[in-house]
Amino acid sequence: LHAEAGKGQFEIALGHTVAAKAADNLIFTREVLRAVARKHGLLATFVPKFALDDIGSGSHVHLSLWQNGENVFMASDSSSKHGMSSVGEKFMAGVLHHLSSILAFTAPVPNSYDRIQPNTWSGAYQCWGKENREAPLRTACPPGVKDGVVSNFELKSFDGCANPHLGLAAIIASGIDGLRRLCLPEPIGALR
Repeated sequence: LHAEAGKGQFEIALGHTVAAKAADNLIFTREVLRAVARKHGLLATFVPKFALDDIGSGSHVHLSLWQNGENVFMASDSSSKHGMSSVGEKFMAGVLHHLSSILAFTAPVPNSYDRIQPNTWSGAYQCWGKENREAPLRTACPPGVKDGVVSNFELKSFDGCANPHLGLAAIIASGIDGLRRLCLPEPIGALR
């Protein structure tokens, strides 16, 4: 938990787990925060854009792919072009290809689009990038992972009005389509 750039805005990072449990944990966390705030006469809101002249709030999701206890999103060595396995690239290609449809589940209200604007790190473009915080999809390399290899990717176009179960289901279905038939385009560098 730490303060963010918006007025009264905080970031909470929840631990990683399987998709259904992660969605349950997010709902539980939201409900606890709302109840505790209400008990103290405060309002905790997860609306994407509370004030149009302030920074919006997202609910970014980080995804990796696991099979038999192993991260199969990550390349087995640093010789991979983008640091991902071919499974990771194809899965991410599906998410990128279907991003506009995924938004119906991950950014479900008109206010969601007040947040998704250029130059706000909210993912206003249909592209992906390596550590590109302006792209809606970006690969991430947390501490402890060797240089040039990525362990997961982040989807920024997800907000607090989304049903996380439906949002994650849309992402997974899109990724599965990518595994069947799509290739990941080249990444976009930092957008100015």
